[in-house]
Amino acid sequence: MTFATLTKKEMMTLLKKIQGIASLLKDVNDILASESKDPSDPEDNVVYVIPGLMQQFKRNQQVKMTVVDVITLYENWTKALYEATINNKGHMQNKAIRNHIREAYDICRSVEQILKNLIDQ
Repeated sequence: MTFATLTKKEMMTLLKKIQGIASLLKDVNDILASESKDPSDPEDNVVYVIPGLMQQFKRNQQVKMTVVDVITLYENWTKALYEATINNKGHMQNKAIRNHIREAYDICRSVEQILKNLIDQ
């Protein structure tokens, strides 16, 4: 897995995906910070979880993938995290929900280390 084999078009596509991931992670972090300071009132009694993200992350730990596949996977996970975070506003005072979202956030944020490792190659 290396950037050296990518075309210019693939690099531009990856850059857009990475920028999208970074933007969503910033939004999630802002929501988590806001909810910890001044929790919102829940709009409903429904709680949203994203177990598929955690399961996929564990399942793909040792799987060899292309750079494009890795970034696409993280992009999908980050979108799911963002949706769950938005839908759980008002429920973050629940420790289990907050921990679930934080764990998913940490997984999605781990893409930074993967990218740093790739750049250093």
